[in-house]
Amino acid sequence: MGIHAESNTTFVRMYIHNANKNTFFDYELEGYDADGDDITRYYNQITLDKSGTPLQAVNSFYTPFQLDKSYSQSSTGVFTELDLKPYVDFLDTIGRLVVNKAEIIIPVEPFDDNLLPLSQLDIYMANDQHKFIEVYDANKDKILYGVAGQLTFVKDKDVNSGHYIGDMTQYFQQIANGNIEDYQVLLGQPSLYNSVINVHQTVFNKDQIYLNIYYSELQ
Repeated sequence: MGIHAESNTTFVRMYIHNANKNTFFDYELEGYDADGDDITRYYNQITLDKSGTPLQAVNSFYTPFQLDKSYSQSSTGVFTELDLKPYVDFLDTIGRLVVNKAEIIIPVEPFDDNLLPLSQLDIYMANDQHKFIEVYDANKDKILYGVAGQLTFVKDKDVNSGHYIGDMTQYFQQIANGNIEDYQVLLGQPSLYNSVINVHQTVFNKDQIYLNIYYSELQ
């Protein structure tokens, strides 16, 4: 049987039955990735149960939790939040500057073959309520989640460990120029506009998150 995902007559219908009223919701098969490009959505039957795990205390949305380690996991709404306010405080101690390069390096905890780290993490802009900041993309004429950069996973040879690395030069220059007022970012799975079909998990030691900034002061 063939399915035309782009057709407006092709959708997944979810029925809700209760004693007083029966309702249904339609979900299109065509979605958008983090760049606003058309892609096919995926629907899954992943049931989340964090009981008995280090994440069992994480039980509400848009709420920071202080755990021994930091986590980012697809399909579960778990993100690692980085507060960039120390960088802003540093800017107050010097004059104008040009950011030549800004990179984030984050080693991951050792992992097994059944729970691999995500191959890539997007760095989403967030406000002080820990919610995604949406921005208008004039080229695509769409409202998108603001992405400050991307982290790529680099696996160590022959062992189940590695690190993420990503360039954020432009974003940190915008902060230095005073163009950005919210200094939190969330690390999580890419393409939030598309349902994910895996439960890959990334675990960080929160004391081993490194920001390297190379800059030149302006006279």
